[in-house]
Amino acid sequence: MFLILDLSGRRKPDSVFLHNGGGGHSAFHNGLGAVIGSKNLKVFVAIKGKQTVGVRDPDMLKARAKEMLELAKRAPRYKWGTGGGFSNQHELGTLPIKSYTTNIFSEHEKTNGQYMRTHYKIRFRPCYRCAITHVKEVTVTEGPYTGFLGEESEYEQMAAFGPQIGNTYLGVVVMLSNEVDYLGMDCNETG
Repeated sequence: MFLILDLSGRRKPDSVFLHNGGGGHSAFHNGLGAVIGSKNLKVFVAIKGKQTVGVRDPDMLKARAKEMLELAKRAPRYKWGTGGGFSNQHELGTLPIKSYTTNIFSEHEKTNGQYMRTHYKIRFRPCYRCAITHVKEVTVTEGPYTGFLGEESEYEQMAAFGPQIGNTYLGVVVMLSNEVDYLGMDCNETG
């Protein structure tokens, strides 16, 4: 496994990312990349070693991990992803719509996590040894980006690339989320 500091980190902007070269996950928030960029570091390399990290009570750790997994699997987020709360935000009047000029977005039920997981082709793409399997690969099945394949958009991306810019096509949200990620930007920061 290796972590790459995006080139923008060396220019010390507000938003920088660390990328796990093997799994596609990135770390953006809370200034982690910016701190590392300020140290002029360019690449971290972590090699899987042969030594183990000691755990004081391995049985308790396994039991707690199992409890946490079961709790996570009962949560609505497990079934619908973070986009499952999209329509709830609309009902509360807190969904960002058209640069916050309105709180009315009648298409919210066709652009939420429930719609994505019931109308688009979903495939599990879990992290290595992750029992939660939260990462999903989506194939868009309707609209102008039918056939587009990318990682499932999360709530923040659905809001930013959907109602915030007046877009009513969920497939466009999936495409924009993946393109922004491909360009090395944080979707939460771009929205």
